[in-house]
Amino acid sequence: MSSDIRFTDFKSDKQPTWCPGCGDFGTMNGMMKALAETGNDPDNTFVVAGIGCSGKIGTYMHSYALHGVHGRALPVGTGVKMARPDIEVMVAGGDGDGYSIGAGHFVHAVRRNVDMTYVVMDNRIYGLTKGQASPTSREDFETSTSPEGPKHAPRSTRTRWRWRRVRRSSRSRSPRTRSAIRRSSRRRSNTTGSAS
Repeated sequence: MSSDIRFTDFKSDKQPTWCPGCGDFGTMNGMMKALAETGNDPDNTFVVAGIGCSGKIGTYMHSYALHGVHGRALPVGTGVKMARPDIEVMVAGGDGDGYSIGAGHFVHAVRRNVDMTYVVMDNRIYGLTKGQASPTSREDFETSTSPEGPKHAPRSTRTRWRWRRVRRSSRSRSPRTRSAIRRSSRRRSNTTGSAS
């Protein structure tokens, strides 16, 4: 990391083709500013992006970049960070990319707690397909593909992920396992003094 890195060092020679007023401009500028302020070198930075409008963010930044397939940016970012723990990895994607097809990867990335940054550009719509409802679209949001609004409530992006042990139903366990569980719970109840 170097202290003489500037915001402009992360600017690519490619001009963004996003629509005027798109929030992706501000997000990209924020990412470049954060990288410069923390002293990261463009040569030691890897940007992984999904698909759609937000997926082009790596093209417009001067760094190593990969524009991947829909919903798979986090596994690629995890692999890059595991292979090269010395570089800064930033993963970027849209709400459809992260909270729809990539939702399972999001959960596993949180669980693995890999040292990388994930930026989700939530505009509540699939912008590249020109108006398809996304997982975070409001229920009253009408589009040409869903004129009565989405059938599902929007996925909350503010949910705190709680990890709990999921108990399997006793029917899915073998008879041997069920009897071992019963013996174990009897032993516990006898040692704690509670009736079973």
